[in-house]
Amino acid sequence: LITNRLSDDKMPEHKDPVSDSVEVFQEVFKNLCREDRAKDQCHTLADKCKEYLQNWWLKHKTETPDLLNYMCIEKLNYCCPNGHYGPQCNPCPGYPDRVCNNNGKCKGNGTRKGNGQCNCDVGYSGKICDECASSYYVSYKDDNKMLCVRCHSACVDDCTQAGTRGCVQCKDGWRKDKLKGCVDIN
Repeated sequence: LITNRLSDDKMPEHKDPVSDSVEVFQEVFKNLCREDRAKDQCHTLADKCKEYLQNWWLKHKTETPDLLNYMCIEKLNYCCPNGHYGPQCNPCPGYPDRVCNNNGKCKGNGTRKGNGQCNCDVGYSGKICDECASSYYVSYKDDNKMLCVRCHSACVDDCTQAGTRGCVQCKDGWRKDKLKGCVDIN
């Protein structure tokens, strides 16, 4: 929120940005929490980090344009870089290229919270989301990607391929045929 409000495109226009940069900062800071729904929380955080914000604005804005990194990660220690979690900003499983095998989210990603465990997307399971969940099968797999697809509705749980032929066991109302797989009997 604060980083968005202090971006250059929202800066008031002044003729000499160097001579009145303190004035510009004060004007921007004054309006920082104007439209926010959580005004009290915004003001509390803004007051807490005003010194850091002003220091960045006046001294570091050019060499360190990423305010989020400067404030949240380096100065306040509220955040972690993307792909990291927890108090020590540990890397998420699979960081940097395949966090949770690109099939899930790292709990606490980008925060000083969380445990770094993978919260797998629908259809994926395993500690690092490298398996298909129950009622899903591997439709495609190479060194970089695995695609899990839902089993046919005739299957009880697991299947090995698409369609009724892939069912390991048929649901009630279906019977197993050696050639056709599960066949509807209703």
